Amino acid sequence: MTEEASRKANDIARLFFDLLIHRNYPWSKGFFRFYEDESMLKSTGSYAQGDEVELLSPIDESDFFDAMNALFSEFRELISNNDEQSFVALLVVDDNYNYNIHFDYDAPDKWEITKLDGATGIPKGYVD
Repeated sequence: MTEEASRKANDIARLFFDLLIHRNYPWSKGFFRFYEDESMLKSTGSYAQGDEVELLSPIDESDFFDAMNALFSEFRELISNNDEQSFVALLVVDDNYNYNIHFDYDAPDKWEITKLDGATGIPKGYVD
């Protein structure tokens, strides 16, 4: 990863930490999923404290989602070779201020965050 991409990853993580801390959300772990292809962009987020998981509201947190989408689009441009049709990324943060960004180009459904159909709000397929 280039130095510029690393700085962008830090900016992405910092923005998520800021949201979780300044909104006083009760959290020990946070998740933000970003998906983009040539025709659409989609992002979702959640945070967990113990066994409780809450979804982030894109309506209540619209400025945050707009900023994260822009940063992730820029991050994608920095790390991609432009041959990929789709891009999915999962940002995972914890209350020790650690973060990791996982990404994939071949699995558009990877790490979906939902509570529909009995899902928990933890990214599907995510293993801690």
